[in-house]
Amino acid sequence: MKKKSILSQSLVPKYREEFEKYYFDGLVNELFYNAMYPDVSGADLAADVHYKTVGFQEERLPNPFFHMDFVRAQLPPADRSRPPILHYLGSDDPSGLNPCPYLSPKGLRSDNYETEHPTLLHRLLARPPGVEAFPFLDVDHYKQQLNGFFEGDVSIQDIVEHYLLYGLDKAISPNPLFEYSKEFTKKDYVEKFRSFKSLFTTYAENSDLIVNPIFDVKHYQNSYSDINMHPVMDYLYSDIYSNKSPHPLFDEAFYKETYGHELGTLRPFTHFLSAGGGLSNRPNRYFDPETYKRRYEDTHRPGEHPIQHYMRMGHLEWFEPSDLFGQRFYLSTYPEIGASERPALAHYITEGRKAGYAPLPPKPFFDATQSLDIAALADIAVKECPPSTSDTPTVSIIIPVYGQLGYTLRCLISIFRASDTTDYEVIVADDRSPDESGTVIKDLFAQTSRVNVLLNKKNLGFLRSCNNAAMHTRGKYILFLNNDTAVLDGWLDELVDTLTRDETIGLTGSKLVYPNGLLQEAGGVIYADGSCANYGKLDSPSLPKYNHARDVDYISGAAMLLSKKLWEQVGGFSDYLAPAYYEDTDIAMKVRGAGKRVVYQPKSVVVHYEGISSGTDLTSGVKKHQVINSKTFYETWKKELLRHPVPGDRSHKTADHRIKGHIMVLDAETPQPDKDSGSITAFFQMKILTELGYRVTFVPENLFAQGKYAANLERLGVEVIAYPHERNLREYILKNGAAFDCFILSRASAGAKYFNEIRDAFPGKPIVFDTVDLHFLRMQREYELTKDTALLDPIWDMRELELGTIRKADATILVSEFEIEYLKNEIGPFPSVLLPLIYEEYENPPPFKERSDIAFIGGFRHPPNLDAVEFLTQEIWPRFREHDTGAKLHIIGSHMPAEMQELACEDIIPVGFVEDLESYLANIRFTVAPLRYGAGVKGKVGNSLRMGVPVVATPVASEGMGLEHGKHLIVADKPDAFAEGMNNLYNKESEWTGLSLTGRSFVMSKFGYPAAKARLADLVRYLEN
Repeated sequence: MKKKSILSQSLVPKYREEFEKYYFDGLVNELFYNAMYPDVSGADLAADVHYKTVGFQEERLPNPFFHMDFVRAQLPPADRSRPPILHYLGSDDPSGLNPCPYLSPKGLRSDNYETEHPTLLHRLLARPPGVEAFPFLDVDHYKQQLNGFFEGDVSIQDIVEHYLLYGLDKAISPNPLFEYSKEFTKKDYVEKFRSFKSLFTTYAENSDLIVNPIFDVKHYQNSYSDINMHPVMDYLYSDIYSNKSPHPLFDEAFYKETYGHELGTLRPFTHFLSAGGGLSNRPNRYFDPETYKRRYEDTHRPGEHPIQHYMRMGHLEWFEPSDLFGQRFYLSTYPEIGASERPALAHYITEGRKAGYAPLPPKPFFDATQSLDIAALADIAVKECPPSTSDTPTVSIIIPVYGQLGYTLRCLISIFRASDTTDYEVIVADDRSPDESGTVIKDLFAQTSRVNVLLNKKNLGFLRSCNNAAMHTRGKYILFLNNDTAVLDGWLDELVDTLTRDETIGLTGSKLVYPNGLLQEAGGVIYADGSCANYGKLDSPSLPKYNHARDVDYISGAAMLLSKKLWEQVGGFSDYLAPAYYEDTDIAMKVRGAGKRVVYQPKSVVVHYEGISSGTDLTSGVKKHQVINSKTFYETWKKELLRHPVPGDRSHKTADHRIKGHIMVLDAETPQPDKDSGSITAFFQMKILTELGYRVTFVPENLFAQGKYAANLERLGVEVIAYPHERNLREYILKNGAAFDCFILSRASAGAKYFNEIRDAFPGKPIVFDTVDLHFLRMQREYELTKDTALLDPIWDMRELELGTIRKADATILVSEFEIEYLKNEIGPFPSVLLPLIYEEYENPPPFKERSDIAFIGGFRHPPNLDAVEFLTQEIWPRFREHDTGAKLHIIGSHMPAEMQELACEDIIPVGFVEDLESYLANIRFTVAPLRYGAGVKGKVGNSLRMGVPVVATPVASEGMGLEHGKHLIVADKPDAFAEGMNNLYNKESEWTGLSLTGRSFVMSKFGYPAAKARLADLVRYLEN
């Protein structure tokens, strides 16, 4: 009765006869049909009978693999009125129609089926498909959850049908990328099946699905706009060559290339999650999950995968994904990424790599010895070892050794290959190495005194082995160098130069970098609780803040230098810290206690393979003493540590806690002391300010570092801000200005332009205006000489700018009393500092008879110098030539115009730029300064006089310095008088000698370094108060 009732309630199928022609056994899956349609199972009606009678027209599903609505959507509009299965089974070319949204046709075998089984459905039901037919199902994952239900060979079709009929109803996850929610388990089978099917037909979130948290749905949606199903299914069903990535850190192409042999039929991301729980394999070249987990396990949440942790914390600079990606480097190099709080590596993988961003700084060196065996290393070391050293080498390099013979040999090779000129001996202190390193090295270098080996009779430990080695040194200086290092050119010369240049420095050390190019340490910080930190660790070593000499709390013992005298004075490494650790921090405290400074020197660079000999485990071996000695160190120095920074503070101020203040100096360009006198003064001003205890940051308006000139400033302790680290001067000032305590703005044409912006942005911070010379006065004098009316408007504009800036400045630096009095007459009283030329003493100038010829010196970007050469060569030199002295005129100066070469003749030599001006002038009898206009004091005059080289000058050239004609120099205005003065000075030794002595004495008393230092000290005291 029920059968008749159900059938009678339905229309007799219009297409029944047609359908019976296409019907085939196996089309209807009875279990599925009854589960989907309880009205059929409840009527005790056979599923295939019901389907053949009315079910196909009611568009019921005959099996899990044929979906009427899905097929209809693939048909042309004209064919959609018929039951889809009739069109599908009766079509002349149905093979292109997919009967099921979760069937991937590429997984169906097609061999000889086109005629026997013309449709995909025929093929699917007639013969087991490949696993690729159903990418949503991870067979191994599914089997594991059934606890051995499937045994032996089971077809994919059977497993898929089991899942669709049983696993889905039990809410068993078919893939590690997702599982089902609790709400899903409460639904009946029909609701579950429809929810499952919607994953393949609807692009929407599905509350029934709990996606594996490592699959980043939002990232996937944002990355791929052509999705028409759930993101997880879109990934699983996408072409494997599309390289779609379900996570910002997952590089599909890399994964296939690296682990393709392991994938089998799995998608790369699914395999990644399955392989060792996602810890064994890298998701990309730059992320090492296993190492990352070990490094930062204490900050992981329970069950959190490393890439989840990184996506949560990766916008912070401390979390390094691996040694192949410098997190801190990347964020400091591309600050806009850090500002967005986006994980650095995620940006690099998805955008930065394509844009050409760098994941690491350049490697510090190419180590050609890395792959060599011990025999090859030994051969190279012996061949490249320099000849024996003297009995009293300048430096004794102590290399403490415990095993790791290969590293020790590579360290020695790097020392031998370095271009340094400092004489040294090497002492290898072997502390009973298990690989007999010391014995091997002793035999290798038995024929030279360059390398000496100390074989400890018993194991002394690192500290006592170093102390013992120090007793055997012959050098004036002792340098401790770890054996797990490689030194770069200049490393030794720079350290020695640091100590010899400044007697207040007692201990200095190198910039340490990792082999991958990242910074290991730019000096160390000691906190108030005795804990320590490597300043700049894992950042870019090229950043300006790490590239200037600085007073630091301590220098790493991996590469540090001090005099043997001071070493003995402070008692070497403190024995109470044996066997190792904290000896470098402790000796730094002792050096300061002896009244000396501890200074980091970044121009000395050493590559450090940290932890080679002692490992990194703090709980075992010698490394455990790092924890023990931390407490011992604190108890020893806790009184002094009260003045140290708060523990954990990694800000830049922490590294600078020893400075008195921070001063910005802004000028047109980086000083080039060998090219113009203004640069000499600027260079010495900054040198003095650093010696007074201030940190100086120099910012050239053009943001060009100028190579060696910036490096010379950095050696002294001046930070130089330049391209490419900064690309916009105004942005830099406004972003960083709050960190400065004072601004010195040089020149009206450069620094003064930023005065108002700085005053408005940072009110209350003192601003000093350094005129260099009064530009408007120089321009005014040029007009008086040339009568060029085109100069009048620029003169007025410059006058307004300079006088306006002087009125507003907290102090103005001027170079002469003349300028101070001139300005007082113009604007009334104003705070000023007289800071003229600055010179260091020149000793033992050659006498009159060892000199010949005459020189003019001046930079030719300065218009008064061009005019002076014209005046000299056209009007003065012809008159001087008449005296037939045989002298030649040397025209010296940077930026010489090409047309000046036309002046060349038998007695005029256009020399151009001279790098070593002191050596050149040592052979010149006197210089001339025939300036007809200008302002300020003239460096060409002062520099000649301080070297004992007399000067013949015009009144303009000699003004403002207090020089007297006939006492300190010869002053002449007219060409005849000027030529006469030159002739007398060239021929009269007594007159020359007198002017040489008095001129030199006067300049050094008035413009010497000590006088300038006192004036600058007065200035900063005034500003502080």
